[in-house]
Amino acid sequence: MFELNPQLIVDAVNHVEACIKVAEAKYNRAFPRPEISFKLKGRTAGVMEWKYNKGKPVYTIFINQGALHKYPEDYMSRTIPHEIAHLITCEIFPYRVKAHGKEWQAIMRECFKLEPSRCHSYKLEKARKVSRPFVYVCACREHELTSILHNRIQKKGQTRVCRSCYEPLILSHKKST
Repeated sequence: MFELNPQLIVDAVNHVEACIKVAEAKYNRAFPRPEISFKLKGRTAGVMEWKYNKGKPVYTIFINQGALHKYPEDYMSRTIPHEIAHLITCEIFPYRVKAHGKEWQAIMRECFKLEPSRCHSYKLEKARKVSRPFVYVCACREHELTSILHNRIQKKGQTRVCRSCYEPLILSHKKST
């Protein structure tokens, strides 16, 4: 893992604030400030999540440190506004709307002057590699299962069936590492 430059964290927090101020000027109203977490890992660049606390939404923006570290300029100019646009969408349109629907797209274009894009093109690593050392068979093919599923089948007596042929999975062997 890498050591994230503390200045990048400060810059990201400041850019979240700057994006909210742009939206406040555009829509002539105040918007709540989100909590900011830098604990997102894997291939997802950012996430905006909200929960209700005493009837009011509490927003959290999850920032992927790896993406911020590898692509700081693009992250600041595209990903942070993308996530803030979700917050603004939730506030302006409190009824259920699609995450990347026309309302969010309009905010990206009109408020942030960005072409709306659902996905990023960052080259990011998976958060973890899941080991599948147990090989099970059915009537039509082999299936590689994790140790968790293997233990559920062997120790707890659970049954798994193939989604193609609907036959039960039977342990064949454990792969050698």
